[in-house]
Amino acid sequence: MAITTVTVTGELRDIAGAPQNLSLIRFTPRGWDKSGAAIITGAPIDVTVTGGAFSASLFRQDLGQGVVYDVAYVLPRERITTIGSIFIDGPGPFALADLLGVPVPFGVTVTLVEGGSWPPPADPNPLHWYARVK
Repeated sequence: MAITTVTVTGELRDIAGAPQNLSLIRFTPRGWDKSGAAIITGAPIDVTVTGGAFSASLFRQDLGQGVVYDVAYVLPRERITTIGSIFIDGPGPFALADLLGVPVPFGVTVTLVEGGSWPPPADPNPLHWYARVK
């Protein structure tokens, strides 16, 4: 039985800008899911990074519930660096960078603003961020 999948692509570079090679991006779904009669396990999916680029075909929940994946960068000898978590809730394709949230620095307050009230009021405080809720 075929399952519904979505493509997630990306580019991986080091801090000097060089493309990463001979490494993996690991997508680990949180828990199990199902697609018809097929059980989808929570086993990780490793995708090879070549020339700094990767393309992953991941399970997508076709009932509209979405799937959460934890994403990590795996270097040789299983040295693992956590990248973050993503939520896939559409047909894609998606760029990994677009799915990852921006980390909120320590001391910053985030206020959620409903889409109809966007843009937020002017606020000169650099430690007050606003996020739009669709």
